[in-house]
Order: sequence, then C-alpha cells, then structure tokens
Amino acid sequence: MKIQDKPPLHLTYCLNVHRGEAWEDCLGAIRDYALKVRDRVGQEGPFGLGLRLGDVAAKELAKARVRKAFKEFLQRENLYVFTVNAFPFGQFHQSPVKENVYSPDWRTGERREYTNRVADILADLLPEGVDGSISTVFLETTDEAIEFIKEMMPANVGGDLLSYLGVCFDTSHQAVEFEDLAGSLGRLIEAQVPVGKIHLSSALQVRPTAKALERLEAFCDGVYLHQVKAMVGGQVVSYADLPAALAAAAGEPDMKEMRVHFHVPLYFQSHAGLFSTSGQLTGKFAERVRAGASSHLEIETYTFDVLPGEVKTADITESIAREYEWVRANVTSRAGR
Repeated sequence: MKIQDKPPLHLTYCLNVHRGEAWEDCLGAIRDYALKVRDRVGQEGPFGLGLRLGDVAAKELAKARVRKAFKEFLQRENLYVFTVNAFPFGQFHQSPVKENVYSPDWRTGERREYTNRVADILADLLPEGVDGSISTVFLETTDEAIEFIKEMMPANVGGDLLSYLGVCFDTSHQAVEFEDLAGSLGRLIEAQVPVGKIHLSSALQVRPTAKALERLEAFCDGVYLHQVKAMVGGQVVSYADLPAALAAAAGEPDMKEMRVHFHVPLYFQSHAGLFSTSGQLTGKFAERVRAGASSHLEIETYTFDVLPGEVKTADITESIAREYEWVRANVTSRAGR
C-alpha cells in the first residue's frame, strides 16, 4: 500500500511466509491470508502485494491466460503487485532448505532464465507509474555492495544497466553482520548505490548466558539456515548455523554477544534473555526511509511456522497485521521514535 506520496513509499509483506510452490498455492495464500491482513490493517486505497515466486510458480504465471486471470483478480480486490522475492528458486517450506536456498546461483543459466521470467511477469503486472523491484541471491555486506557497483561502473559507460540494478537492504541480515543500519543505509546513499527494496525484519540479539543459550535451543530447526555472528574478544566470528554457534558458545567465555539470523516479528522486543534488533529500525534509519532511501518496504518475517510458541501469536494474520502497525508507528510515521 502506498503510505507516502513525496517521496513515494510503498509497504507490503512478503508472501514467502506462506507455504506453497505452485501458482495455485500462491494465489490461495493471497485469498486465505493477504485479504484478511488487508482487512485487519484497514488502509484505504489499493493494497500492495509482495509476491514470492519460485521457479514452478513463475513458469505457470508466465502463461498469458493465467496472468490475465490474476490481473482481473487484482482489479476486483483492489490489490496491486510492486515487488517480487525471487531469491528461493525451489522449495522454501516444510522440507529442509538450509544452504540450498542459495542454489542455483548466478553462475548458472537457470538463475538467469528464472529471474528474467519473473521480470517479464512483474513488468506486466505493475500499475502505471509504479516502479517494480525483484530481490535475488547476491551480496552479503554493505562494503561488498558498494565495491560491486564501483567495479561495474567502468563497464557501464554509455549504458543504463545501473539504472536497473540496486540492492535489497535486508535489515535482519545487516544487523547480524554487526552493521549499524542507519550508517550502512547512509553509506549506500552517499555512494549512489540504488536501494531497490528494504526488507524490514528483525534478528535475535543475545548475550550468551547459560539461560539464554538454553532458550536459544528452541530456535534450532531443520528447515532454515540460521547464520550466526558473534563478538568474541573484540572480533566478529561467523558460524554457518545456530547449532554450531551454540556448541562454540558453551566453551567460549570471551563471547560477548550473538546475533542470529532468525527472523522474529518486528513487534517482538524481548523474552527470557532474548532480544531483537528491531530497535535499529527507528530513529535515524527511519528518517532515511521517510526521506526516500528506497520506495519499497517489505515486511519479511518468513519464519512464522518455526517460531517457538511463546514468541508468536496463534493467528498468522494477526501477527502480520501487528507488524504493519509496528512499522507505521515506528518507521514510517514522523511521530514515531
């Protein structure tokens, strides 16, 4: 939904929180969940959608008759699509995903063809005058993003590639990297690196006491990869997944803080020694968002199914609606913190 005109700012939530790989599953998630979220949020005007299209769904929606039916559905329900998550190529829920989420990567023709297909779909769905964005598998840190764009500039002389290429700024991921979110966003702006989309998400932030480490065990799951960065003796140490980090923390007295790439709802603050990085989304970061750092905001808490019971609500639509409320109160409102 469009929540600001000057500069333009659109807000949605990513449909990757819902299960399903076929297009009918994706459409069913919109009917069963997104419409309920829309009604709970109560925003006037068209309601924006953030599609998640894996390869199977994209091949189906690429068919003209299927897309025509979807466009008619969008018009009837006063919905519009402005962004697509094209990071996970294949299965994303229920079965183990882990590091396979990165495959196939940009060294393969599969990734290129899939992304081009998604781009063609989005170009046809976009309302007139609204920019579109597609997030994909790519870079890790702000430094890497800036360096990548700088390296591309000489090859882009006389071309327009960089007008189509930008970064998806994932606030959970960047917080796990121990980056200052407001500072990192400011550096991208200063370096003239376009920010096509901002993923609004929160990671777990933990001081590794015995109690906190015991609580973290409930966040280990067999589906997703939960990378961990820890501050150990003044240095950032990386762990590929949460179980490895927990094993290391038990024998590492110099570990001062852990940040876990496990998305918790934006409204979550703390529970039993576990904290959230959502506080970094307020203040200067929020000011930069409102000033036009990106025109696309997407709530991306895809881990609802694997959240421990005490952290999530019983109803997924209620949880997503509460995240919208949190964003509007703390990020997009000038009256926010």
